Amino acid sequence: MSLWVIAEHTLREAVRRRVVLAAAVVIGGFLALYGVGVWFGYRDIATDPDLTMSMRRVIVGFMLQGGMWSLNFVASLLAIFLAVGSISGEIDQGTMHAVAARPVRRCYIVLGKFLGNLLLLTVFIGVSTAVMIAIVAIITGQYAERAWTAPFAMLFAAAILLAVTIAGSTRLGTLANGVVVFTLYAVALVGGVIEQIGNFLDNPVTFDIGIATSVLLPTRALWDLAGTQLAQQSASTTGMTGGPFSSLNPPSGWMLLVAAVYLALALAYAVRAFQRRDI
Repeated sequence: MSLWVIAEHTLREAVRRRVVLAAAVVIGGFLALYGVGVWFGYRDIATDPDLTMSMRRVIVGFMLQGGMWSLNFVASLLAIFLAVGSISGEIDQGTMHAVAARPVRRCYIVLGKFLGNLLLLTVFIGVSTAVMIAIVAIITGQYAERAWTAPFAMLFAAAILLAVTIAGSTRLGTLANGVVVFTLYAVALVGGVIEQIGNFLDNPVTFDIGIATSVLLPTRALWDLAGTQLAQQSASTTGMTGGPFSSLNPPSGWMLLVAAVYLALALAYAVRAFQRRDI
């Protein structure tokens, strides 16, 4: 049994459990609601004589940033839910005994589940972000040239959450694992807000606390990179930077390397922990 067979089995399980159907219905409803909001919102700003073209571009940019941020949040939760019981849940149900009894290396089980869920998230993020960009472009006539950076950052962050959740599943029960990983994710989100507050108030202690959460879990830092790229189009015409869905002090490109190392270490720990676990 190869790694790709495990990945295919993981995809089939997601379809069988109607995870794909549920995600499609939820995101379809969200995108429909988002389209209605953009339509009425842009209708109002397009007819406001007090708004210049540059100001309209900023508002449209914020609309796209807000939508992408929401999709990032949904994708992150989906990553956690997909992997929260990937190991522990199957051990509790007894299905892991049947899989592990076959001639398959345990590292293939871990990596196969990671790849299967990652493929599902790739389709989810790719389709939803493409539809969102198209909605904004069709309604407003404006296209964000750097919009493609957001899906990559979202997928990178989702991959990290997948790896961390699978690693937790090798040691913790399903419920405990979900609580731990979601708490880490929430701390990273709050840490990003604390970092911006520290930067705004010029408080180095508060700022450093926010930075530390990026090391604990770099998902928020990855979004800050993408959100800043989305904001650059508005900044080029108005001089404005940051915004409600990006950072005034975004991380450098080195954060991508830090995130890549973090992902590799999380997967390595998951493989090692599962190999040493008695099932």
